[in-house]
This record gives sequence, structure tokens and C-alpha cells, in this order.
Amino acid sequence: MAGPAQPGRLREAVYGRTQQEAADKLMDLRARKGLPRLDQRLTVRRYLEAWLETSRPRLRPSTATRYRRLVEQQLVPALGHLKLAKMT
Repeated sequence: MAGPAQPGRLREAVYGRTQQEAADKLMDLRARKGLPRLDQRLTVRRYLEAWLETSRPRLRPSTATRYRRLVEQQLVPALGHLKLAKMT
């Protein structure tokens, strides 16, 4: 386990003899923590769109607008077509 990435958050690492074994261990860890399993077809674009929607109630309106603009103008054009599960 590495040091905190942000206050109150810990980063955990999983290891395996093969990439598939490490991916399986990661899915098990996510399941134990109550996080959803990653859909292998989920794109960065769809993930960011869902993240914006679920985050909006916790954000100030100006912050939500700024995040949406950054996602639409910067992240989606550059990374939106990539599969989230393939990113490292």
C-alpha cells in the first residue's frame, strides 16, 4: 500500500504473475469495497458523463459548469474514445 494520494484516501496496489491475474485481483478488490465492476466496453467519455451527473449535487453551479466545459472541450476530444478498462 502506498502513501495517501489525498488526505483521507489511500491508494492500494494489486499484483499478479500475469496482467489478467492482476486485473482479476483488482476487480475483487473493487467488489470488496462496494465499487462497481468495470464494464470492459465503457469509454472514458461515458464514464466522465456519468461522473459529471453524479457529482453535480455536491458541486457549486459554477464549479459544475466549469467541470462540464473542461470535460467537453479537453478530455473527451483527446481521450473520450478510449476504453476506461484499458487505461493505466
